[in-house]
Amino acid sequence: MMKAQSGSRGAGCRDRRVLLRWIAKGGRLPSGLVSHIRGCSSCHAWAMRIVRIEGALTMLATEAVPPDLLGRANDHALRMLARRLRESKDAGRLRRARPQGALWPRMEQSLGRGSSAAAAALIVLALRAGVADGMKQVRDLAQPLADAHYQRHIDDSGMLS
Repeated sequence: MMKAQSGSRGAGCRDRRVLLRWIAKGGRLPSGLVSHIRGCSSCHAWAMRIVRIEGALTMLATEAVPPDLLGRANDHALRMLARRLRESKDAGRLRRARPQGALWPRMEQSLGRGSSAAAAALIVLALRAGVADGMKQVRDLAQPLADAHYQRHIDDSGMLS
């Protein structure tokens, strides 16, 4: 370990490692390090920053945690994630993605559309068959009436004879 010298040694001070070990270990500052910090302006400034940081952390430890801190942190994180998602190149693909859903509801829709068309076709066929059958019955019943009418009122051959 080097003895303390007056004046500044700068950022490359070899005793800085001793200061770092003391920071990691904690406890009282060794007397040799105290005299070095008094003589080395770089180490002195560094030690003063550490003392200020330690004081601020000590004061921060005594502060009460705001009751909504977790909620605010979560809101901020969700806004950040949403912004990142909107800015990502996969965002367009994700926005267009739609869940497929379960198989049965999709089949039910297809079957519903198909069964409606089939029912309409059956109704048309039934009506057509009913109309055609009805027309045949009307023709079968009306044919003798039409023949009788023709013979009584229209037949020329019976009038000339």
